[in-house]
Amino acid sequence: MRPLLLIVMLLVGQLAFANSVQLSINDLTDKVSRQNYQVLAKAKRVYQAKESIQEARGRMLPSLNLWRIVKIAVDPTSWVDSITDIAPFLVPANGFRLEQRQVLYSADRMGYRALWANEILTARSLYYKILIDQELLAVAQKTRKDFEEVYETVRARVSTGAEKPEIGREIEFQIIGLKEDERQLELLIKGSLDALSLSLGYPTKTKLSLKAVAMPNVGSLKKLSVDSLSTKALAQSPEIAQMNQLLKVIPLIQQEYNYSFFGGSSMSRGVRGGVFDHLPNADGLSLANGPARKIVATEASVLRTERTGIAETIKRQVKSAVDTYNSSVEFYSYHEKRLALSTENIEQIKIRISVGEKLDLPNFLQFIHSRNTALSTIVQARYRVLLAQDKIDRLVFAGAYGSKTPVQRAR
Repeated sequence: MRPLLLIVMLLVGQLAFANSVQLSINDLTDKVSRQNYQVLAKAKRVYQAKESIQEARGRMLPSLNLWRIVKIAVDPTSWVDSITDIAPFLVPANGFRLEQRQVLYSADRMGYRALWANEILTARSLYYKILIDQELLAVAQKTRKDFEEVYETVRARVSTGAEKPEIGREIEFQIIGLKEDERQLELLIKGSLDALSLSLGYPTKTKLSLKAVAMPNVGSLKKLSVDSLSTKALAQSPEIAQMNQLLKVIPLIQQEYNYSFFGGSSMSRGVRGGVFDHLPNADGLSLANGPARKIVATEASVLRTERTGIAETIKRQVKSAVDTYNSSVEFYSYHEKRLALSTENIEQIKIRISVGEKLDLPNFLQFIHSRNTALSTIVQARYRVLLAQDKIDRLVFAGAYGSKTPVQRAR
């Protein structure tokens, strides 16, 4: 029985170990690329787009149909609706559709790169925010210990009549409240870890733990320039690159109408129906091509307007991130000074009550509040710098976002 029990215990231990994962911030890029459900789905769409080009090329090969040829011999007017079946490569519209697919494949790759980067940004931001909550939990625990330390002294003095009982009860009340805060923060952290685990594609029962990150010396950082970063972000933006690729398709669609007399194309313009398949097809007789050209021209105007909107959004995001970064750097020294002053006040009160002075509870509570505010502000300032820098890296595709996507590596 004992060997069997030992085997069971080893299996349970191995299972528990297998379900525990310790993650670092640098692991996220690879995890998001390989295990995030949205990114995997988008990557498959890109591969599907690539395969659709091969399929389109296949359709450009001669595929003679004996019965269609016979039909043309009997009824020469039937060539208009059958020329595509006889020889797709003879129909110019088919050639333009193939070019469209190639351009749309590039657009799909740009869309994938944007999604990939956004998912990494989301995962890294959640990682940092979990670490913030863990540090705030540490602040609550430190505060509770401060109260417990003072409470032991006050309780002993209450028993001798040197301190009022209500002082001890008030401190105990504060300790209970802090324990509740700790519990709420622990639940918040657990929920956030579960959300991060899901976004990375881990099984439901995985216990995720996060490694600490190297904190910047905020006080020594220099302010950033909005203009230079905005220029770089616009040049690197896959969203704008995607719109540029889509705009390249418009002239190809217009050329379909110029050659529509030779027959229309039966190919889709892209994957899953094609992003431009809502636009009218050439009818082969050129009767409706005038209005169709106007529709296509309007589509080009819509795309250019969207591209302008994307550029403005990117510039605003750069400015917001830089403003957050710079303000955190500018005011960091003030937060440090506040922390030093409030901590000194708390230590002085502890010394005074240890030598027999009565506790000035209102002042003690105020000093604790000031210390906690300063400490929490410093924690948040450090992480605001990290989060702002990470967002800037995403916008200019530097740091964790400078590596190639799995689709790019597979080319």
